[in-house]
Amino acid sequence: MCSHRSIGLIFLSLVPALVLGCAQHATFVQHRPARVTVPIRRLAMLELEAPRSEGQNATAALWQHLEQSGRFELVSTNELQLAAPSPLVDPDGAANRQVAVEAGRRLQVDALLIAGVRFLETDGTIYGSKSLRIGDPEVVAALQYELVDVRSGQTLDRDTVKSETYQGELERRTEESRILSRLARSSGGLAARVLVPFEEEVDVSLAHAAFGPGATDVRKGMELAKDGKWVEARQTWSRVVQSHPDNAAAAYNLAIAHEALGEFTLARQALGQALDKDDKQLYREAFARVVRADAERRSAFEQAAQVGPQLAQLPTHPGSPGLLPAALQPSPSVGSQALLPDPERSSIQPSYPARQPLSQPGLVYPGLAQPGLQPLDPPAPRGPIAAAGPYPPYAPAATIQR
Repeated sequence: MCSHRSIGLIFLSLVPALVLGCAQHATFVQHRPARVTVPIRRLAMLELEAPRSEGQNATAALWQHLEQSGRFELVSTNELQLAAPSPLVDPDGAANRQVAVEAGRRLQVDALLIAGVRFLETDGTIYGSKSLRIGDPEVVAALQYELVDVRSGQTLDRDTVKSETYQGELERRTEESRILSRLARSSGGLAARVLVPFEEEVDVSLAHAAFGPGATDVRKGMELAKDGKWVEARQTWSRVVQSHPDNAAAAYNLAIAHEALGEFTLARQALGQALDKDDKQLYREAFARVVRADAERRSAFEQAAQVGPQLAQLPTHPGSPGLLPAALQPSPSVGSQALLPDPERSSIQPSYPARQPLSQPGLVYPGLAQPGLQPLDPPAPRGPIAAAGPYPPYAPAATIQR
């Protein structure tokens, strides 16, 4: 029979396993650059009619995000049509691309954005096309776009942007309209990231320290970080690192706090210290993420500064590094040319994941591509397309449960 003491010892021995086995996470936001970095000032948008009225919310949201960015002089579909020698859209709903490009040239437009949306089920079929269904539908809004350089007529970028997935009943018309409108607005907001720098939430794992010197303060900092109090967390972990330099978990967490606050050089230094003490995969992955985030934030600020020093500011989220840091402020004499990366960062060449083809089964928008027809033209060389690292710009969010 076990004594109370032995039972207590067994329990205490299990505590570290229980604590360490439960991953602790925190979140913060980071700045990402727009995917297309070709200079565009005057932008025309050709909005293709959606098969459902709710689909117009996608292009409306896209237009709103582009307008609010202050980066573009926008030309509407109506303005484009007034300058066009013939209809911009064929009777079957397909875009007359050459006519739109010619109208854009007459209006001295730099680029033309052709966009249209479809509501799809997760198997690729058009939502509403099934006569028999088993279970609740899973629906996404898929916005297809093509960005055309009006001056050369070449395609700068084309892709499909999907909203988050909705799964649940859609029997009542009012409920269906509300959900589809929400999905459409989501896809439009995501599509704006092609041309506008944006913020993205990052979920990170924190390092545990169940016992040992500084463990209490390490856990205290974790609670602060989970509440979004990154300045306080940074101060707490910094004290632990100063008092106990061998505490790798504290050094790693301190690096995460620096990353959350946009202090990437300090983040790399702290991660180097953590890796010197404990070469964990978690620490190595964080180091690579910090390097990418540093390069991406620089690129995002440079893009924001292109519209003028007075607009050199990104949209800010509570707790995020918002304004252009002093090291990147444009000088009065050279303007945005001062925003060149320093030698330490200029060698960073992150890559982004392989892109999905424009045409997929059940995902063909008639205005952009049609089965059996030749492509509109060969895509232009990628050239200055912003790197996105391991964060797919358009990865669908988690399924929304009703």
